[in-house]
Amino acid sequence: MLDLNPRVVRRPESLPLSARMHKKLGHTRSTTLLLLSLLTFSGCDGCRQEQEPGGDPPPSITEPWSPSAEEVSRHNEAAAWMGQFDYATARDLFAELSAAHPDWDEVQVDLAIATLNRQLSGDSLLAQELLGKIIENNPNNLRAYYCLGILYLDGGDPTRALELFQRVAEADPTDGYAAYYTGQCLSQLGQPAEALKWFEKAIAIDPYLRSAQYGAFQACLRLGKQDEALHFRDLFQKLENNPQARVAEIKYTRMGPKAEVSSITAASSEVTAPTGALFAPSKALPGVERSLQASTNGPPNVTVCDTNQDGRIDLFIAGLSSDESHTNLLLLADESGFRIDDANPLSLVDQVNAAAWGDFNNDGTTDVYLLRNGPNQLWQQATDGQWSNVTDTSGTAGEAINSRDGLFFDADHDGDLDLFVVNDGPNELFNNNLDGTFQPIASERNIAGDADSREIIVADFDTDRDVDLIVINEGQPNEAYRNDLLWSYEPANGFDAFRSAPLSAGVALDREADGQLEILTLGVGGMQWWTWDGSSWVANSFGGDEVKFAPPLAAADINGDGQPEIVVSTADDWRVLDLMTAETLTRHDHAGSWRLANLSLNQGPSLIGINASHQPLLWSPGPGRFPFITLQFTGKEDKGEQMRSNRSGIGVQGALRIGSAWFAFDTFRTETGPGQSLQPLTLGTGPVAKIDYVKMTWPDGVFQTELGLNSGERHLIEEDQRQVASCPVVFAWNGKEHQFVTDVLGVAGIGFNVGFGQYGEPRPWENLLLPENLLKPRNGFFEIKLGEPMEEACYLDAARLVRYDLPPDWQMVIDERFHILGPPPTGQPIFFRQEFQPIEARNDRGKDLMHELQEADFIAAPPGEIDRRFLGRTAPHSLELTFDTELNKPHLYLLMDGWIEYPYSQTMFAAWQAKAAYEAPTIEAQDANGNWQTVVEQFGYMAGMPRRAVVPLPVERIPNDCRRLRIRTNVEIFWDRLAIIIAEANDQILLTSLPLADAIVQEVGFAKRTNYPQRRPHYDYAQRAPLWDTRHLRGNYTNFGEATELVDKIDDALAIFGPGEEIELRFKDDESNLPAKGSRHYVLELNGWCKDMDLYTRDAETLAPLPTLEAGSDNPQRNELHKKFNQRYRAGF
Repeated sequence: MLDLNPRVVRRPESLPLSARMHKKLGHTRSTTLLLLSLLTFSGCDGCRQEQEPGGDPPPSITEPWSPSAEEVSRHNEAAAWMGQFDYATARDLFAELSAAHPDWDEVQVDLAIATLNRQLSGDSLLAQELLGKIIENNPNNLRAYYCLGILYLDGGDPTRALELFQRVAEADPTDGYAAYYTGQCLSQLGQPAEALKWFEKAIAIDPYLRSAQYGAFQACLRLGKQDEALHFRDLFQKLENNPQARVAEIKYTRMGPKAEVSSITAASSEVTAPTGALFAPSKALPGVERSLQASTNGPPNVTVCDTNQDGRIDLFIAGLSSDESHTNLLLLADESGFRIDDANPLSLVDQVNAAAWGDFNNDGTTDVYLLRNGPNQLWQQATDGQWSNVTDTSGTAGEAINSRDGLFFDADHDGDLDLFVVNDGPNELFNNNLDGTFQPIASERNIAGDADSREIIVADFDTDRDVDLIVINEGQPNEAYRNDLLWSYEPANGFDAFRSAPLSAGVALDREADGQLEILTLGVGGMQWWTWDGSSWVANSFGGDEVKFAPPLAAADINGDGQPEIVVSTADDWRVLDLMTAETLTRHDHAGSWRLANLSLNQGPSLIGINASHQPLLWSPGPGRFPFITLQFTGKEDKGEQMRSNRSGIGVQGALRIGSAWFAFDTFRTETGPGQSLQPLTLGTGPVAKIDYVKMTWPDGVFQTELGLNSGERHLIEEDQRQVASCPVVFAWNGKEHQFVTDVLGVAGIGFNVGFGQYGEPRPWENLLLPENLLKPRNGFFEIKLGEPMEEACYLDAARLVRYDLPPDWQMVIDERFHILGPPPTGQPIFFRQEFQPIEARNDRGKDLMHELQEADFIAAPPGEIDRRFLGRTAPHSLELTFDTELNKPHLYLLMDGWIEYPYSQTMFAAWQAKAAYEAPTIEAQDANGNWQTVVEQFGYMAGMPRRAVVPLPVERIPNDCRRLRIRTNVEIFWDRLAIIIAEANDQILLTSLPLADAIVQEVGFAKRTNYPQRRPHYDYAQRAPLWDTRHLRGNYTNFGEATELVDKIDDALAIFGPGEEIELRFKDDESNLPAKGSRHYVLELNGWCKDMDLYTRDAETLAPLPTLEAGSDNPQRNELHKKFNQRYRAGF
């Protein structure tokens, strides 16, 4: 019989692990299945009806219904809007399709999913009604049961949700999410033993579902099974950095595949892997069809790089030249092949072993470091293409020894490229000061070694987000160093066997795409994979011992299936091996050196070799490959003038997602030296036209995702210069919406680095004067939200709302600012009646700024020229203000409206090493002789986003008859309005503390941020995305729900919330009337701290140690409150 019910088509995430990709595609028997099958998994749910085996269709049905091409297009458009979290637009489209086809069950479910995610008033009930009708019409629609279970569980009814999830889990035993949610319901119902069974089922189905492991951990704790609990906890923590790991949450894309909308595609015809050779036969390099002159330095060495920024990959061959007057060969790519550039000075440098390419000064042009037998040379390229030798001025020559290898990379993660050089003597790490000079630090940091070194490998071997070092030596021991940042290195643990192994070469790569690197080496023991077993690196033979492999060695995707192959030499040839099996996929006779070069946009790597006659040869891509995608990374963003990661994009780590398959990559060197190429990354995409997304972590630790990139194209991926950390932001109910106000507790940042291991002292309180007439009651309460739309955590100790009723003609401000020097702020109110604005205002460039400084209208005075090296720093700039009143009066304050661009911990370290200080604003007064006298030196600034601040002007430091002030600084501060006020006392002012009614911690998503001119941020609470590129610091956060006891007084008991979360504070309105003609003001008083995940922030990975007002204090009452409220563990993504 014909099955009239829509079949359940799961998205690839719900496939069992056995169907996931760990086999190769395209060139072994088991290789083509998974990636090719991706074309069939995204089918039209409910569009194709399948006949059971042996059944006959009822005679009344002649042909199953399917949507038209236009309807498919509309559905897929809606699915795309869902992927962008625009649920309202998606719902409108689904509603149109639903109305036109009320029997199209799957679009009805999609409509319900869009409705429940839209989260308008009444949407949950509406979604329940939609799902109920679907189930009534089709009792076998598992997606409808599943989504209804999500609604019941989210609505606090685990009993009804349990029945639904259990039905789905039993009907579809391959859905790990359904099994997990069944266990979650049982756990909430107080049945940990039954819950554990379902969590274990979920783990067996989907080992990458971290939530199931955490659920099992909690269930075991409740059952008193300590050993089993520790086992599940270890599994949970092991997956923290694994890109394949997932968590189950009530938010779109994390609720499980049955609660997601999939695009419709037609059923795919069978697709087979491309046939033919992986490489075309060798030929002379186009444009260089002759033998060349060899130097006496040794074998020629090829590196590749777009040296002239024209979009084509050029070649540099050290030790090979066009004639006796040259020693190297620079080959510039053109339309027909390559042409020799003998006019370039790089071709004249002698004794060159190899070249390392990178933009060391982040100016957009590629520079080169020449590794020589003798002092090395650093050559800088100007923006006009001219080259100059800057070795002496940069301090990068090193000793007069033989440099065997070297790499550019950001060793200290401060945004610029450093240099590590391995020699036949002591090695050297040249640390980039980003001022044109380098500082040699290897000896003082105990990483110089004393062996005859061969090769450097850099990668994050211990998965702590910074780059570690391996040096392979001519003799044992090899070296391995763990990077602790701040120029601190120590011998890495677990490398004992590796250190003693006789090795000749190696590369590091994430073979399993699980977040943990492996190391592939060549040596006396043959080719070996070194894997981390949790305590040490263990060697496993790879490729057998029948063939003696030799350098060069490289890992790169050759056949276009997304996973790397191994390219390696023997005495007679070079060959391509399967990553998993070591099966030889192709081999080519060639006994010389070679280098992979990504010369093609969509075909993957070519290979450049030098034969025994010194003839450059080219092996171009053959027909037996899938298409490729080309990714080029840069820390520079076109619309900004500053950057946080190096412009060359060296050190990006990430993973490519295609259907259910993950493919890891990084932009460190994945081939043996000597030397370092700089070229875009090419990755195969199999038979698909578009990849799902790319997840990447930049060298500064920033996480970023790029969606829907087309295969066969080159994509420039710039680091998103978003504000990943600042401090919590404030929203207040204004009678219509929760309006963005500003940020708070920026003065209370924990572990903020201000130099070489020096950390700022947090001030754990801030009093914020809310804008006048902003706050309005709602149902008898004032609502204020503190949210975290960034990658950081807030530790809130206490919150109060104080109301001030002022007589007519009086105003107030709070003595608040980010304090640097001078008198600290008190947080107390300052009342005033007299205010004097300048009658003339000019900056150091002579620009009249009266218009900019008259009103607090978000049109601010421009700061100085941006220092593109360091966020928040400028050239020195100043404002001169003239007033029509004498300023040598008591109780004067400078009133400031404006905002500031903060640097990060990483930025401060980079500036420290470049000796580039941040100078906070200093106020000076002009005396009768025209000289400027310091009034308050580096007093501070507004503590973050737009707000008002003040600083007192001591009368004893202001000259008699003074009418002019000057404010000078080199921080990127935006003065919006400036005035002088005279503080006065007034005993008629009425102060009222409004009681805190309740405080609720909740997950609300990420308010949309808009960056207006002059770097002014704005957050729209009404437009919130459920997910963003953020991670949680590891630790226990406050449980979602009521948490008033944590914030009703100052006691170190902390409400802790992280990215996408908030605490809603409601204060009781006493409904008192405002005095006639007076004004009413509200001050939000907060006690607490915040901490970000900047690599240079102290303890940036964890919530611990929890802050206290007194270091080391132990408060039993606080501890009990934390046990009661703070049991929600989060870590990572």
